[in-house]
Amino acid sequence: MAYKRRARVVFLGPPMLVTAAIAASRELGADWLEARADEPPASGWADLVVTLDPVSRDLLPALPATTRHKHWDVDTPPAVRKRVAGMIGGMRLLTRMTES
Repeated sequence: MAYKRRARVVFLGPPMLVTAAIAASRELGADWLEARADEPPASGWADLVVTLDPVSRDLLPALPATTRHKHWDVDTPPAVRKRVAGMIGGMRLLTRMTES
C-alpha cells in the first residue's frame, strides 16, 4: 500500500446498511481503510463521511475542512457492498498509477 495509513471512513445511516458497510470494509479492504460508525462525523477523525440515507445526509453537521462527504443512495446491503468494493478498487487503481 502506498499510503502512510489507512483511510478513515465513518458510515452514517440505517443500522442495517451501516453494519453492511463496516463488514464489507473489513472483509474487502481492511488494509486500505478503517471504518467506523460510532465516531462523531465532525470530530476530525475521518477522512471521509459516507451517508447512506437522505435523513443522515440532511442531519450531517458541518465537517472539518480535512473531511470529505459522499452520499450513496443505497437501500440494500448488497448495494452497500458494491459501493464499498468500488471505493476500494479506486484506491487500488490510484496506488498502481502512482507506482508506475
